[in-house]
Amino acid sequence: MLAVLAGFFSVLMIENMDQNMKVDDPAGLCSIFGVAGILGLLAVGISSTEGGLAHGGGILLLAVQLLAGIWAFAFAGAGTALVFWLLKKA
Repeated sequence: MLAVLAGFFSVLMIENMDQNMKVDDPAGLCSIFGVAGILGLLAVGISSTEGGLAHGGGILLLAVQLLAGIWAFAFAGAGTALVFWLLKKA
């Protein structure tokens, strides 16, 4: 089921990036890996047998997974911005 959701939302994100955001991503890799990665992070927080939301573990693991995804996105964005800034200065 997770693969079906990842595929569906990846295609929607590819179309959104192409048409609305005007991002040049010919292979759609940002959308594919980004959407699948986020869904995978959230799936661990929901379906983990030890602490997952679906198995009575509460929301803590899901919140930790969501926070980790936000941190990874921010870290990658900051690193990319730094590289682009350095390239612009060179």
